[in-house]
Amino acid sequence: MNGRTSLRHRIGSTMGPCTLALGLSLALALGACVPDGGGAASDAAPDTEPAPSERDIPLTEVVRTEDEKDLRLIHALRAFIPALMRNYGSPGFNIALARRGDVVWEAGFGYADLAEGKPMTPETVFQSGSMGKLYTGMAILKLVEEGVLELDGSINDYLPFEVRNPLGGRDITVRDLLTHRPGLTQDAALSLFERPRSLREEIEAEYGRPMVPMMGGDSMPRWHAKAGEAFMYSNLGMGTLGLIVEENNPEGLSYSEFVEKHFMEPLGMSYSQYPPVQDREHIRPDIFERKSTGYMPMGSVWIPTPAVYFGEFPAGGFVATPGDFVRFFLAFLNGGEYGGARILAAETVELALTPQSESMGGMQMGLAWMLGNVGEPVYNIQHGGAHMYGWQNSGIAWPNFDTAVVYATNNWAVPEIAPDVAMLRSFIEHWLLVDAAVPEVAERRSGADWARKVSYVRGVLFTAAFNYAIAIPTPVSDEQIQRAADAAILNPDRAATQDNWDSEAFVQGARDLREHGTDTAAVSTFLTDNAVVSGDEFRQAYLEIGGNPEMSTFFSALFVARGDGDEERPLWSSWFPEEAEAE
Repeated sequence: MNGRTSLRHRIGSTMGPCTLALGLSLALALGACVPDGGGAASDAAPDTEPAPSERDIPLTEVVRTEDEKDLRLIHALRAFIPALMRNYGSPGFNIALARRGDVVWEAGFGYADLAEGKPMTPETVFQSGSMGKLYTGMAILKLVEEGVLELDGSINDYLPFEVRNPLGGRDITVRDLLTHRPGLTQDAALSLFERPRSLREEIEAEYGRPMVPMMGGDSMPRWHAKAGEAFMYSNLGMGTLGLIVEENNPEGLSYSEFVEKHFMEPLGMSYSQYPPVQDREHIRPDIFERKSTGYMPMGSVWIPTPAVYFGEFPAGGFVATPGDFVRFFLAFLNGGEYGGARILAAETVELALTPQSESMGGMQMGLAWMLGNVGEPVYNIQHGGAHMYGWQNSGIAWPNFDTAVVYATNNWAVPEIAPDVAMLRSFIEHWLLVDAAVPEVAERRSGADWARKVSYVRGVLFTAAFNYAIAIPTPVSDEQIQRAADAAILNPDRAATQDNWDSEAFVQGARDLREHGTDTAAVSTFLTDNAVVSGDEFRQAYLEIGGNPEMSTFFSALFVARGDGDEERPLWSSWFPEEAEAE
């Protein structure tokens, strides 16, 4: 029996190629990862590119919205996520989407455990990796808020041992650690096969090491810059903040107890915990049983990852469902409050999300938070995470769209991380930006009379598209109009509006605009004395078809464009709004 046929599990997988290799600095940042994929192995090179696998990807979901925009995005994600999974070989994927302060969709795709055939569900628990830094940072800010800590105070005022940067300069401050600027070299969160010692013992021991325990443990000095001089993602720095929380909170709580009491419990996170060790002994049984199995895909083979523990666990070690953790993001979209529970003062939230310095990948660094696209419509607050070598996760919120999402996969491909986590974030971000331009339809109409009017508007737009928008000089003919009406096919993806088609009304609308005229002056007056549809009816039909009168360009003459004082604006104002206002 050869190596391929001896594999017990033959669930199909394809690993598509990608151009960017995993950068060392990002790989060891517990989740700040860049795209790549691996090639699928085979016994012999095929003559042609193999067709993508169509393995079964089960879906378990809960939908809590009837909003059309929400449902459009959910429908798109139902299709996009399995495509990512098939292309990049992810065994399982679960996600929670929140909009306007509520969790509107939770879903699990694929498998939490391949050997057992255990499906991934919304209640499957993932291992966080670096997303835990958000809890650590906010625990520090809670103590700052309470007057226990000074943001710009020396960390030596709060530690049971002294830390000095041997490269000189000023003392390291709490702010330095929150913004990854203490001068420490990056590390791998002190990854261990054996269970770690106490947090204090592990952190103190790490500062005594002259070299970072990665890349063989002998090639990277512990320090690389003076405090405050440069950004470098530091797990030891965040672990140190966790120790400061543990040593200084007035309640005498452990780090884990503090986070659970002040964040997880108030937000109603039923299946979340921040254990000092991610094993059965330290995780609640009901949570541990929901945990997914982590895999390290190598080409066409999924290999279960052995347990890896973090000595610097405040840098990334909680367990949760996406539906739980997205509540943390919702609290930050709402000034520190969610579901009637306040976890931080609004002023503290504002401080946390204020840019402090440059980060990596073009992002800004807040206090523990990564801030993307600052000053743009798709400005976001985020943090990724990954647990070696079995989980990759991401949490991100877009304040301007009142939207947040948390999603997790149970894989970390070796030798190169796949780009699926980053690609999904990009997909959602672009979707929000484009879909925001589509206005809401206040109330859908139905019945034969409305079908006639909507179809009439379609006919008007048919003629306008050719003879007005791109100004073809030859008018559309009766034959062209009739052929279009006869050959029209209903779109099954738009089932809600399938009853609003009337081919005769379509023909009439196309002919009416043609006869009225298709130069700018004629098109602008078309609706004034129209006997079939009023201006309001035309506008609503236009919305139902998928148009946006406020952003229309090709069909702008069909609507009156007005400015602040109701004065008429140039018809090209939606193309060049700044120039139009200057006029």
